[in-house]
Amino acid sequence: MIQFSCEQCGCKLSIQDANAGKRGKCPKCKNVLVVPEKADEDFAFMEKPGGLKLHENQANHPKPLGDTNEYYNYPSEHISTPEYDGIRKLPWFIDIFLYPTSKSGLIHLAIFTIIASVTYTLRINLNIIGRISSMPLALIGLYLGWYFTECVRDSAKGGIRSPEAFAYMGLGEMWDQVQHIVGVYLIYLAPVLLYQSFTQRIDGVFWILLITGTFFFPMALLTCIMFDSVRGLNPFLLLGSIFSTILQYIGLVLLVTGIVLSFVFMIKLSGVENSQKFSVGILVFSTLFFFLQIYITLVIANLIGRFYWRNEEKLNWEC
Repeated sequence: MIQFSCEQCGCKLSIQDANAGKRGKCPKCKNVLVVPEKADEDFAFMEKPGGLKLHENQANHPKPLGDTNEYYNYPSEHISTPEYDGIRKLPWFIDIFLYPTSKSGLIHLAIFTIIASVTYTLRINLNIIGRISSMPLALIGLYLGWYFTECVRDSAKGGIRSPEAFAYMGLGEMWDQVQHIVGVYLIYLAPVLLYQSFTQRIDGVFWILLITGTFFFPMALLTCIMFDSVRGLNPFLLLGSIFSTILQYIGLVLLVTGIVLSFVFMIKLSGVENSQKFSVGILVFSTLFFFLQIYITLVIANLIGRFYWRNEEKLNWEC
C-alpha cells in the first residue's frame, strides 16, 4: 500500500501500489493529485508494529476521516488515468471534429440537447418564462461546464475522444470546478459585451476589447483548469506561457476563433435566435442549434487540452 497526503488540505490517503503515478481527486477537498511512486516519509510509522491498522469495512465503505491521525483508504476504482499515446489515426483537421463521438460524449450530447430543446420549446410555445425555464438551462450549463473541464484535463493527457466521465457529486462540488470558467469569461469576454450593450457602438474600443479578450481567453482558461485555482489568472504566468509557445498559441487562437465564427455565421443564417413562435421547423432548427453548440464546445475543450499535451515541456507548469 502507498500512503501519502494531499498537498492542499493534508488529508491522509492510502491506495494500492499498482496505482502509483496515476491521477485522482482528493475525497476531502477535490484537489487533483498524483499518486506518488512510494509512500511519504511521514507515513513510515504505519509500517511499524503498533502502527495504524486499516479496518476491513473501511474498504467497502470508505469515508474521509477528520482525525489527522487516521487515513482514508482510497478506492482504486476512483482513480481514472487512461493510458494514451496521443496519436491521431486520422488527419488532425478531421479528427478534432470527431472528439465528442465516444460513447460518453454522445450520451452527454443527447442529454444536453434534449433538455435544452424541450426547455426552449416550452418557453416559446407555452410562454413559460422566468425561473421555471431558466433553472433547467442553468443546471445544464453547470454540468456542461464541469464536463468541459474534464475534457480539457483528459485531452491534456493525450485523449483524442471525450472521456468516460459522469458527475457523481453535488451542485456545490460541480460549481467549484466551473467557477474558474465563469471568472475567466467575466474578465476577458464580458467587458466587450457590456461595452457594446451600453454604447451600442462598434468602434476602436470595441475591437481592442474583443481582440484582447479573444487572444488571452484560451490560455487563461487552460491555466485555471489545469491549476484548478485562480492562480491561473496570474498575468506573469499567462504572459510567460504565451511567449514560450507564441507560434503554437496563435495557431490555437485562430483555430478556436474560426470554429466559433463559423458556428455564429450558421446561426445567423438560420434565424433561430429571433424565433418567437413555435413550429416544427423551429423545433428542428433549435435542436440542431443546441446540438452544434454543445458539440463545438467539446471540440474546443479538446483543442485547448491538446495544446497543453503538445507543449507541456515549453509551458513547464507544476500543476
